[in-house]
Amino acid sequence: MNKVLLILLLPIAFVRCAQDEAHSVEATVQPEVPVAEADTTTIPVKEDHLIETIDTLIAPQALIENGNTADFILECADEVKANAMLDIDYYREEWKDVPNPLIATYRGNDFGDYFHIQFEDESGATYDFGFGNNTYGDVKLFLDETDFQDNPKALNKTYQVYWAWKISTYPCCQGGYETVKAYHPSILKLELE
Repeated sequence: MNKVLLILLLPIAFVRCAQDEAHSVEATVQPEVPVAEADTTTIPVKEDHLIETIDTLIAPQALIENGNTADFILECADEVKANAMLDIDYYREEWKDVPNPLIATYRGNDFGDYFHIQFEDESGATYDFGFGNNTYGDVKLFLDETDFQDNPKALNKTYQVYWAWKISTYPCCQGGYETVKAYHPSILKLELE
């Protein structure tokens, strides 16, 4: 009788354990990285993890230095993926030796083929943050965020530009204006030099 009871109860125990396991799975959340108000430019780097910031994610250093180009692209239509990868390859090469912070003068923005936010360093090299997921700190580059008219108080001023590869959503590629979500050079904060 005990054996029969055991045989009948065993399947019930297995089903019950499987249900408990399914309900006990919890999302793991990386603890918030405290950001000191006095020093919002310090970014801790974890080689194998994304770092959660106030509003988005920053690419890990290992991805920037050694990652595959395809890993920079998070969302992209199949028909533009090859062009998006060429763009990322171009930006990786152009930005690989850019100092952080970058000391550069704000030269303004324009809507040419795409939106451009132009900075120029003392050697004349230009840096375009138009596709970036930018935050400017206390600096106001534009009079308002609807027409992006340059703020005369910010124009032609030199800044320390703190930047990182952040997740950005932007139009791509070669005039196609397909939306791509990828890591892109972005301003974290500006400080007047």
